[in-house]
Formats: sequence, C-alpha cells, structure tokens
Amino acid sequence: MQQNGFSCRRKDEYILAEKADVEAVVCAQLSFDARCYERFLREFRDFKGRKILAVMERLSENEACTIDSEIIIWDKESLEREMARSKIDLAMGKVSASIVNEIDSTDFPPLVSPDMLDGASLGEFILKLNVSKKEIEEKYPHSTSRDLHLVPYHLFSYSIKSAEEDLNHGRKIIAVNSSTGSIEEWQELDFVYSLEIPHIQIQVRISVEEAEEAAMEKIIANNSFTKEYIVEDSQSTLTERRKIAPKKEEIFIEYQHVCHVPIWHIINGKDEICINAHDRKISDIHRSNTIMQ
Repeated sequence: MQQNGFSCRRKDEYILAEKADVEAVVCAQLSFDARCYERFLREFRDFKGRKILAVMERLSENEACTIDSEIIIWDKESLEREMARSKIDLAMGKVSASIVNEIDSTDFPPLVSPDMLDGASLGEFILKLNVSKKEIEEKYPHSTSRDLHLVPYHLFSYSIKSAEEDLNHGRKIIAVNSSTGSIEEWQELDFVYSLEIPHIQIQVRISVEEAEEAAMEKIIANNSFTKEYIVEDSQSTLTERRKIAPKKEEIFIEYQHVCHVPIWHIINGKDEICINAHDRKISDIHRSNTIMQ
C-alpha cells in the first residue's frame, strides 16, 4: 500500500491507510477467524472508507460467502500475485495494475464463485487481451475457426555483472514458452488475473528447471560479443579477436511464475494464423513480423 502512495499506521490490531481523500482499514489474519471478523465489522461500522480483509490463507467458498459484499478480500493467492507483480514492476522500473487500485475504485465488483464465470480463469497471470473477438471476426469474416488459446510461459527476471565489462543495465525479463520452448525478452507487462471469455488453456510441457537452463543459455548468447585487442611485440603488431561472454556465476536469475499469453488461433481458408492478442503481432505464418492494424 505504501508502494502505491498510501501512508499507513497501526491502530490496535488493524492497519489504517490514507491517500488524498481516500481512506482504508485493513483487518489482517493468518487464517480466517469469524469472531475477529465480526469484531472488525462492529468497530468500523461507521467507517466511511474501504474495509479490507487480508487473510494469509485461501478462503473456502463457504467462508467467502459469509463476507459482507462491501468488504474487499485479499487472500493468499491475491497477495502472492501482488508480491510477484511488485517484484516485476521494480525489475522493469514501471508500475502496473495492483490490487490496491481497487481501493480507489468507485464501485465494487460482486463476489462471485468460479462456477458463475463461464470459461473464466481465476488466479492466473494473463497478459491483457488487446485484440477482441469482434476485431478478429471483422478482419477474418470467412474464417472457419477462431479460438482463443492461453499459452503458458515460464517468466524469469535476471541481471548480469561481468568482470570484463559492466553489462548490468538493471533487471530484465525473459520468458520461456513452456509448450514449445521458444524464448523471448519482454519489455512491457500488463497483467490481468481472470479472463471471462471462453478459451482453450494450453498445458505446461516444460519444467521450470528445463526452462531456466534454456533461459540461461539464451541470456549468455544474447549478451556475448567479440572484442578486438592489439597485441604488440618488438617485431610485429597483431589484432586478436576474443569472444566475451558472461559466466553463469555472473548471472542472477530468479523464477517469477507462469504467465499466460492470449493467442487467437484462426483457420482462414488454407491459412493457419496465430495472433498474439496482447502485442497484436501475427506469428507462425510467413508474415511473422506483421502487426495487426
């Protein structure tokens, strides 16, 4: 909350937070305690700001149903996602959507169970969908199939410190497709945590250990370069070329989590087209560098 501009202070067993004209109170519990929760409601019955229940364990569906609709719930999964998001934001030097943003919102989404969300994914890191089904239908009106796939990537952050030359330009993000093994460097990350439209979720086929090994090789290859040295003696001057590459012990790599990339899979006549619904790039056909306008 402090990272998102709130000033915080303790009041007995609660946390009070303020930012401009926004106020919030947090009741933090290791596990859900109904009596403590009822006491929290009584003590802050007349409180006009946001009321947050933060529980370090996942709430059961029965427990969640007992929570008043005006209460914002931060459970184990949402807090873990927030910590991972915060780490990535620090690595990338940017700020993306946070669960704290809900405190500033003017309305509250209804409390729903997974059964109420047709085809939704809950508790996942998903890159934001920037290409809608309507756009796909308009661009490919004669296509016979338009399916949205969620492709899982293992996400790592890394930094390098080389003895030969300072290659450390801050933390970077590298992603390994856990289905195909392809590797990408990512610059911008804009996450959502649920997808409320029908989709096909591709299964993870590559382990974290295999992905990390592949990512390490890619990092070394991407940060290797050739340097020329002048070698002189009494009779001649030679130019020597040396390949400079970071050593594994100079690379600090840290696993983040699985992130799903939304991909529109389209059958259009004889063409099979895949469109990254986040960055709008077309891949897996001969127009691999084309951007969908």
